[in-house]
Amino acid sequence: MKNTSILVLLVAFIGLFALNSCDDIQDGNEFTFLSAGEIDFSVILNTTGSLDVTIYSNDISTLDRTFNLKVSEESTALASDYTVPNSFTIPANANEAVIAITAKDVTSKLVLEIEDPDENVFTEDIIINILKVCPLDRDTFAGDATVLEEAWVDYDPEDIIRVEAGTNENEFFIFSANKSYIANRDETYLILTVDPETSVATAISKEPYQYSFGNLEITGEGTADPCTKTINLTMKHTRVSDNAMWANRSLIIQLP
Repeated sequence: MKNTSILVLLVAFIGLFALNSCDDIQDGNEFTFLSAGEIDFSVILNTTGSLDVTIYSNDISTLDRTFNLKVSEESTALASDYTVPNSFTIPANANEAVIAITAKDVTSKLVLEIEDPDENVFTEDIIINILKVCPLDRDTFAGDATVLEEAWVDYDPEDIIRVEAGTNENEFFIFSANKSYIANRDETYLILTVDPETSVATAISKEPYQYSFGNLEITGEGTADPCTKTINLTMKHTRVSDNAMWANRSLIIQLP
């Protein structure tokens, strides 16, 4: 009977000790690991974007748990271009917390460190890639463009040429050269088509340009960047009569 009483008291003591020392951990994990991973954060041109970032824990506690946040020196984002909280709290009986971040339309990297409260907590830096996004619409490349570079003979640097929105979506018309020796310069133009996802651009003449030495079909490919409003094409001129070709001629124009 005496041995039985001692055994009951010992079991009760062990149970009480376990409850008091582990009452903040429900799932028995020895270590806590916190992570949110790497996130792409797209911010539209001339706006300030907001993003909710979820930070996960590998365990659940019966107590609220608060951790401090610090901006890492690995960040390229300027302090004036974002807002982040100084800390976050994982509520009791939960394994995640959400923090709100805002950022301006400046492409950069924001790296957040979760400061370790003790040796049993392991953390992973939160990497947020802030990406400026410039929507492509009918006005993006419409206006008077300045020629920055032209390796053919139709334009000169600093020439002003007219660009208008085309009849189809993501299409623009680059109007004909200023040179009087192009017989049909008032009827033909370059039709530029831009992929809004990649900014890849292709161009083709509406009809062959009528030069004194023959009619040339003009094609080109390159990029049209809606953020900088720069169209950068590598052109190819092909004579219709004999397929003689003048290739790799650059044309770079800048919209205001």
